[in-house]
Amino acid sequence: SPSPLVDFTKNIEIALYFAIQDINLTTSTNDIENYFSLFFINEEDLSLLSIKKVIEGLEEYKEIWKDIIHDKDNFYSKMNEHFDQMLETKLYEVYLVDLENKYETFSTLNNIRILAQEGLFIHNSYERKPLEEALHKFFIPATQFIGSELDEINDPEIQKQNEEYLETLKQNETIQHKLKGNIITSYEINKSLVPQIIALININKDYIYPDFEQLCGDIFKSTNS
Repeated sequence: SPSPLVDFTKNIEIALYFAIQDINLTTSTNDIENYFSLFFINEEDLSLLSIKKVIEGLEEYKEIWKDIIHDKDNFYSKMNEHFDQMLETKLYEVYLVDLENKYETFSTLNNIRILAQEGLFIHNSYERKPLEEALHKFFIPATQFIGSELDEINDPEIQKQNEEYLETLKQNETIQHKLKGNIITSYEINKSLVPQIIALININKDYIYPDFEQLCGDIFKSTNS
């Protein structure tokens, strides 16, 4: 079924395996069909998608709802807090979900196949935008100034908050500029190179899709031999 999670791997050999595992090596008169694509994001650019507010917010939801059940007196104030956080989180249609994430919501360290594939995910919740286009669009709202009636109040604390807000906008504009420049590189590779690639990467189906029961059986046999 369709998923907003776009699967990437930190291992280029594993990426090549997935790119060619079901490839049709028949040549075509349409030149573009004689190539396959490999998409690359520089590791330093992944930080542009690591929106802490989104990940932390999802964890906080669980805690808020747990508190609501036990704290009837503060139900409405906690509900308002929940909805405010939900709106902030929903601003970000694209963000990184990393295996090393410390938050329970996205923990996938118990999935042996994900570990074998050295994977991470990029969440793209746009229904009709490919990732490369979504990356140009999703962060725009975070760069736009939103005024408030509090802006006119001459209060040191409010002025401090406004200054911090304007500084955050500047930082967000820098991020948006990088995203708009395209952080995805596409490599087009001729299908004629597939036999050489298979020989070089030395990865098979058993490595990519490990059988947990088989692994346990092998460990048991090796420790009891």
